[in-house]
Parts: sequence; structure tokens; C-alpha cells
Amino acid sequence: MSVRTSRLPILSLVALSLCALVLAGCSSRLKCVDECTPRGPWQSPTIQAFRSLLLINAPELDIEFLDAKKAKPSCIIREGVHEYYLMPGRHAIAARFNYATPPGEGCLGEVEGGMLTTAHDFQAGHAYVALYREYPYPKPEGNVGEVASNVRESDDKYYWTLEFVDLAEAALRNEPEVIDALLYCDWVMGVAKASN
Repeated sequence: MSVRTSRLPILSLVALSLCALVLAGCSSRLKCVDECTPRGPWQSPTIQAFRSLLLINAPELDIEFLDAKKAKPSCIIREGVHEYYLMPGRHAIAARFNYATPPGEGCLGEVEGGMLTTAHDFQAGHAYVALYREYPYPKPEGNVGEVASNVRESDDKYYWTLEFVDLAEAALRNEPEVIDALLYCDWVMGVAKASN
């Protein structure tokens, strides 16, 4: 009787240990879905030859839908940069943004952009970065989204735009997102060369 009762706690501990190992492995595997080790900005030569790469490096910008399907990044690497590998061609990308206001504005709150869908032609082997910008009214005709704010002191209304910049043609663009995307691609290529 005592042999049986002493084995039961030991077997229970072994079973719990195995469950903990399995769960730890699952959680690390789930993490690998969201993050990946940089082997190149494209992760493989095959992807580079047959796909387009869209980088989202503004943390407040969220790609929600890609061609009317829920968007999920292909890879998330350094500092929350989201990579989306796209088949070449025209894609409809729906996005929104949200950020807390800077403390210098005297109010606490959020600014958010309503959903905006923009279509763009993506070329194989090209990398793009998404830029969004806010502007005061009057709102022009065309593809713009509404901006909601509960913090601005004025009653001015704002609209926002979404643009995709090809990094191969971005040499004259001094926007921070473009510069950061170019530096990011250089960093990833440097990591890839160091690991080879």
C-alpha cells in the first residue's frame, strides 16, 4: 500500500513536468509565428523573386484587411516592424491608426483614424513602406479617411491619407518612416551576412 501511494505523487509530478514542457514548447512555437529570425528582408530568395514586401514601421498604423480578408503579418522582427509578403499585383489594403496624444498638448486622450482602404499595385521583388498623414479640412475629393479626436482644443476637423512608397525609388523621400525602413532593410541584410 505504501509503495502504491508513494508512486502516485511521483507519477503525478512527472506528468505535470511533461505537460509544462509541452506547453512551454507550444508557447514558444506560437511566438515564432509572430516573430522570426532575420535571414534577409525577404527571408528567402524565392520569396524575393515572386513576392512584394510591405513594411509597416509606424507602431500606430494597423493593417486590418488585405483584399477584404483579415490581415496577418508574415513576420514581426525588430522594434515591432511588421512584414507582409504579397503576391505581385493590385491589392486593396484597409488600415486605421491610433495613438495617444503627446503630453505637450495639455490633454490626455487618443487620436484615431477611421478605416481607410487604399488600392496599390505592388511589383515582385520590390519593398514598400506605408505612410499615413493627417491634414486639416477642407477634405479633398478622393481616397481619404476621417480622423476622430477627443483631445484637440480646436473644433477643426482632420482627414488622413495612406500611401505606399517603393523603397527602390525612395532616395529623395526624407520622411522618417522611409528613412527607418531603409535602415531596417540594411540592418536585416547585415544580420543575414553575419549569420552566413
